[in-house]
Amino acid sequence: SCRHLRRALVLHLALLWPRSNGRRRHALRVRRIATLARVTLCAMILLCASGCTASRFSPLRVRIGVVGHPTSVNPLLDRSLAARAVEDLISRPLVDWNADGEAVACLASALPSPSNGSFRGSAQRATCGFSLRPDIRWSDGRPVTTDDFLFAYRAAIHPLFAATHAARSRLVLSFDLRGSTLVLNATRSPVIDSLDLFALPEHLLEGPLTRDPTHMMELPAMQKPLSDGPYLLFSTSSTEVRLKRNPMSPTPPAHIPEVTVRYFDTPDQAWTALQKDQIDITDAVPSDVASEPSITAGKAITVGYTPGSRCVALVFNTRRPPTSDLWLRRALAQSARRSELTGALGPSSAIPTDSWLSPLRHAYVPSFSIFRGDISEARRDLRASHWKADSTGGLSPRSQPAPSVAASPSPPATTSPVALSQTAIEPVILYDSDSPDMALAATQLQKSWLRLGIRFNLYGRPHATYLARVRSGQFTVALQALVVYPWTEPSTYFSKESIPRDTNNFHGNNLSRWSTPPDERLLGRIAQAFSPDAAAPLIARQQNLMVAAVPLLPLYYTPLVSAFRTGLQGFVRRSFGPISWKVENWSWK
Repeated sequence: SCRHLRRALVLHLALLWPRSNGRRRHALRVRRIATLARVTLCAMILLCASGCTASRFSPLRVRIGVVGHPTSVNPLLDRSLAARAVEDLISRPLVDWNADGEAVACLASALPSPSNGSFRGSAQRATCGFSLRPDIRWSDGRPVTTDDFLFAYRAAIHPLFAATHAARSRLVLSFDLRGSTLVLNATRSPVIDSLDLFALPEHLLEGPLTRDPTHMMELPAMQKPLSDGPYLLFSTSSTEVRLKRNPMSPTPPAHIPEVTVRYFDTPDQAWTALQKDQIDITDAVPSDVASEPSITAGKAITVGYTPGSRCVALVFNTRRPPTSDLWLRRALAQSARRSELTGALGPSSAIPTDSWLSPLRHAYVPSFSIFRGDISEARRDLRASHWKADSTGGLSPRSQPAPSVAASPSPPATTSPVALSQTAIEPVILYDSDSPDMALAATQLQKSWLRLGIRFNLYGRPHATYLARVRSGQFTVALQALVVYPWTEPSTYFSKESIPRDTNNFHGNNLSRWSTPPDERLLGRIAQAFSPDAAAPLIARQQNLMVAAVPLLPLYYTPLVSAFRTGLQGFVRRSFGPISWKVENWSWK
């Protein structure tokens, strides 16, 4: 160990120390040799000590472990999650999202607003004006200007880099400068905040981009980009990136002076590194650790769960029997017990939810709260439907609802017309067999519906075949994973335009095919409401329409699992993006 090695070196120094023997010349020679030995051995001690503490905990540094090996840490070249673990520390956007799902100005001086004339929106197009903060500078001391944002946008849509920024080129109609204001025209207003508009130093890259974009990629400013964020690059290698506090950052100085981001091939490697004190935090947690937090007992490691952006919902095909019957949909929704479902999946796979909205969205209002797993209510709804369970567990049509439920509340006016089949229908749960949590969820739902006498058969498919069958409408009930960010509009999933059809290459997300004129009008108003406070009550009304019609039933969110050294303070995980968000606010207890 280091302690034993230091003791041995001190002993050697003592033995080599010159002693007087009455001979001056010999003593002088011995002193010179001893001095050289002392210098050499002291240097060895320092090197040994530094080598032994290089991978140990330090309150002046935080070490982040991520899975993946990005090709670059330049936001123009690589936007993978592993790359963004570094890029989000050195490059900040105009507008960002906080942990509560609220849009906040980052490098912009303020959010665009209709009150000051900087925002005009409609259901098809929105125009926003952005002014920059006057105190932002590059790490070389040059001010960050509106020209730097315009240059970054022109570079992002250049054919050489367009593949990395395909979403931006699809959503942005134009981006130009009017006076000292950046003016952005986009297809929809809420999307603007998620465009992740960043800056690049025009004073270093404008010429190379114009003359030879291929040669520009070899410039030092591309390999080691300047910073307008809280940290700047210090050194890079194939296995790790080291960053130091940026003295030019306009935000308050970061609490921790140095950040190291280390790359791993697998979650097991990252977890082993955390146990060996080689990193301090990671979101690459093996499944056994995620499902059994007790594994970390006594190891000074904390495992945390944050609702992610993947919401798994039960989707009813409202255009095909038998789920075209509203009362049958209600019965199936009432009998699906989320507590049993998420309990079987475990905390590492499912966090129950009553809403398809992200729990981190501003003014989050859960919906579908009337469906709490009431089996008696489910049986009553089934008797009110045009379907009955037969002796084999299938569904057979009946001429009219049972007379005993005449006092039941009448269905809403949005009830889909029922096209009764003359033969029994074999109920099927269609699920994505590539997702283990979906397969287990389908099994639990099958058990829930057996209480109604209905035997749903499980029908898992390879991923590509599953998507083709679901999008073409050849299903009755399916499990669908909705990727829901805090800024997601309802029209993204539930509008008429989102129904899979030939015109959108069957890529629409509205698998239920449910759409009504009142809902479409409400979605148009939501798209025009840029302010989260103005959109929240409209979204709540839209959810109420869905509660009445039951086109889908949200079941659970898959969580983001993080493991970190106990004592790390200020760590907040968003439902999306890399684990390194807001590292400048972290500190050690």
